[in-house]
Amino acid sequence: MLKSVKQPLRQVVIVTVAMSLFGCASTPMFHKTVEAQLIDWLADSGADTNLVISLKQLPPAVRKYYSPSVADRGENFNAGCVRDPEVPSVRFIAAARKGDTLRVATEWGGFTLRPQIDAFVLDGTGKILSDTSNIPMEH
Repeated sequence: MLKSVKQPLRQVVIVTVAMSLFGCASTPMFHKTVEAQLIDWLADSGADTNLVISLKQLPPAVRKYYSPSVADRGENFNAGCVRDPEVPSVRFIAAARKGDTLRVATEWGGFTLRPQIDAFVLDGTGKILSDTSNIPMEH
């Protein structure tokens, strides 16, 4: 009987360790990389550029696009495999605006934590004219 209990317990321990090592317990190590990409993108332009560090600073139409399923920068979110249904699985990192284009960086939790950048073209009032999800990350 003891042998029958040891086998499932061993499997649980192996799966837990593997998930911790291979992504399920990841941390957002890429924040500075993503923010640096946004800053580099801004540096290539002239006037009317800025870095946004909170969802609250986004134009209302873009905020609505992400609400309520995205946590703001620094807020709790489901980064790993274990999910709390009351907490979002996506968190805002930063955004950069250059002219009428806004790039928004988010991090997505799950088995592996991954960044995503979305691009929006806005009119003068902040209305979304077009959007492109998951534009390629520059390395």
